[in-house]
Amino acid sequence: PSNNIEKGGYVLLDNKNPDILIFATGSEVSLALEVVDMMKDSNIKVVNLACWELFEKQGDSYKQKVLFCQKNTLLVSIEAGITDGWQKYTGRRGLNIGINTFGESAPGAEVAKHFGITTDNVYNKIIEKVGEDNHGKNSASPSQSNARNRKANGGDDQEYGLSCQQLLNNVPLAGTCLGFCQFGPYGEFH
Repeated sequence: PSNNIEKGGYVLLDNKNPDILIFATGSEVSLALEVVDMMKDSNIKVVNLACWELFEKQGDSYKQKVLFCQKNTLLVSIEAGITDGWQKYTGRRGLNIGINTFGESAPGAEVAKHFGITTDNVYNKIIEKVGEDNHGKNSASPSQSNARNRKANGGDDQEYGLSCQQLLNNVPLAGTCLGFCQFGPYGEFH
């Protein structure tokens, strides 16, 4: 799969029915894989999305293959930098873990710990997000929680992220509305 890096992104760890899809790049990829090891009871897919611009130049079928997930999949980005722009892939209800301030200086491991770019923190944020989306019932694994949501909603999945088609039809990044959500940059419905 890594020979697809020239396409800007590729599936690093596949899952046909993911509860969680983690987007990561660079050093965050190994962190994402460590989180997967901690969440053995969950169905997780990991995508290395190293270059958005190259990825967006690929054909729809390739992008759909890489982005494929279920309607109820929690979409997570891990970025040891600013999280702006990841919403294009994670949607309004996704989880974007990163650094949204600047000016800190220390050895890399200390900065990562300060900003929560650690395996334990990412794991805890994912579990917390799943718990929030399940009305505080975070004792179940994401697989169990998503199954409970589908049953409670009469078989209809709780919507975490976006479909591949919604991702492919989005407009260029602008403000907080990226063209795939139902709300504009100032919260207006469109």
